[in-house]
Amino acid sequence: MLSSAAKRAVPTASGSDYAFKALDVHMRIDFASKKERARTTAEIGLSQAWQAGERIATGQRLRLSRGFASERLAFASYGISLQDQTRHDSALRSNTAYTVDGFALRQLSNDSLLRYGAALSKVDSASSDMAHTAATLSLAYLPAAPLLGAQASFSGALQLREYDRLRYGSTLRRDQKLSLSANFVFEQIDYMGFSPSLTLNATRNISNKTLFDTQELGLSLGIKSTF
Repeated sequence: MLSSAAKRAVPTASGSDYAFKALDVHMRIDFASKKERARTTAEIGLSQAWQAGERIATGQRLRLSRGFASERLAFASYGISLQDQTRHDSALRSNTAYTVDGFALRQLSNDSLLRYGAALSKVDSASSDMAHTAATLSLAYLPAAPLLGAQASFSGALQLREYDRLRYGSTLRRDQKLSLSANFVFEQIDYMGFSPSLTLNATRNISNKTLFDTQELGLSLGIKSTF
């Protein structure tokens, strides 16, 4: 919806000019072992996005992963993903992404959980703003005891990204992106298995091309299933 100020500034504009819609359909199959301590997962998905009533992107993705539990780890998983996106608004920005990733979940002595992971991805595209290679390290902490009356989780991730082709100056663009997040789910407030949630996000992107130096702060309110 456009604000009153926006309508006064551009009387001919309407909310539908900026409306965004997305549809995602996916199917997942788990092949579990007899003891259910390991499983192999295959997932396929299709997506479609529209902007102002016009189709702007079509996507397909495929993921294969293997998860298991052990005496040392509560759970661990590794997998590969392939995602292809066709852009109808700008064919140049169509892209294909290949990703290898994994994570481990460890239970601490106080029953809290520590999750650490890594990912390596490659994006192929005709667009110099899209084609890049990225490596990501992540860490998350999930306290066993409620904090401030809520089930909490804290996470952070560091991503290093290098773009494939020159566009801005005589050197390749390189980014370092740090993301921090804190999530609180107030399970004591329950309505038919749903509880309110609060998420705080902070992101800082440092680039050797100052045009892409950014920082973001976000606050999100939502509803999460707890049953």
